[in-house]
Amino acid sequence: MKLSYCAAILSLMLAGCATNSINDIYVNKAKSDKKVYKALKSIESLVAQASNNKGLTDKKRLLIKKEICNKANSNSLKNTPEATYMRAQCKNEIEITIQSRYEACKLFKKAAESDNFYSKEVQSQAMYSTGNCYVNGGFSTNKTLAFNWFKKSANLELAKAQSSVGFYLYWGKGVKENKERALYWFRLAAAQNNRQAELYLGKYYYYGDVHAKDYSQAFYWFQKAANKGSREAQYRLGESYQYSEGIKRDDLKSAFWYKKAAKQGHLKSGFITAKNYHYGNGTEKDLAQAFYWYKKVAEQDYEDAYLYLAEAYRLAQGTDKNFALALKWYLKAANGTDGFAEYQLGKLYYLGQGTTQNSDKAIMWLNQAKENGNRDARKLLIEIESL
Repeated sequence: MKLSYCAAILSLMLAGCATNSINDIYVNKAKSDKKVYKALKSIESLVAQASNNKGLTDKKRLLIKKEICNKANSNSLKNTPEATYMRAQCKNEIEITIQSRYEACKLFKKAAESDNFYSKEVQSQAMYSTGNCYVNGGFSTNKTLAFNWFKKSANLELAKAQSSVGFYLYWGKGVKENKERALYWFRLAAAQNNRQAELYLGKYYYYGDVHAKDYSQAFYWFQKAANKGSREAQYRLGESYQYSEGIKRDDLKSAFWYKKAAKQGHLKSGFITAKNYHYGNGTEKDLAQAFYWYKKVAEQDYEDAYLYLAEAYRLAQGTDKNFALALKWYLKAANGTDGFAEYQLGKLYYLGQGTTQNSDKAIMWLNQAKENGNRDARKLLIEIESL
């Protein structure tokens, strides 16, 4: 007997799935299984209620999740591995505490170790979730055990597990690095449209891992992953269009993909998007948008943006002039190596802009700037010393 994975398990995520209904795939209707069948049909109706109604409030969805969880604890289901997995999901999705995460992981592992599954898909998901417990909390971190569980799940053809096995082999996490073997697993996962696997296939062709470099093939795989929402793949497409790697140069498309990645939190893409607006690369020049993106990534500690943000405040580029904030970001940008930032700090302290005038600090910063090759700092020091 096989039971619907989407209906019985992913119901907790309240997502629709293209699969046969329980009626279509329920084979064994022996008397001892009728209660299981009835309980799962009830859950299936709850899934349909949630997945077919996009206007449901979060509160209503939570109530449906709780009802599904109650049914997973029913007498007819509680002894099945599927229900054990569902109860783990209930603790993971609804209770959301450190203790509930640990209890969920114990249930995931109990389900994964069972040999009495109705559904291979559910079994593979239980194994994958157990592996995640060893890397994302629940159990003590153990990359080797995580890899072993991902491998068991991958052998049952779960795409994200196949991709995880590839990832661990590629980077040598919990297992000896083996890029050639990793490629095998990425190909299996990519055949099931897994976007992480598609991204890594792009990397194989881009860097020449295992086989010769092929920018056209790299672009092909990056594009597939980017269209599925991978922010790194979107960044890679931006690069491909910018530098004519596997595709004809197109500044408009480059800017488009960088911004797509930036909107998903890819910091380097956010910085490049800021510069595109700043200088009008692939888009209209827009200093307000440039300032927005410089500030956004600088506040997330993207160091290359510090100096640009300081300049925006000093020169009123896309924002109001603010010497105090300029000083703050020049201080972060200086870091002992940036002569221009150190020179600007020296000037601000010398002129008392954004801070109290302080000749000693001015001279200190100007000397550091001079040592880092800034000629303007040398000139200003001569001027100060001549007073």
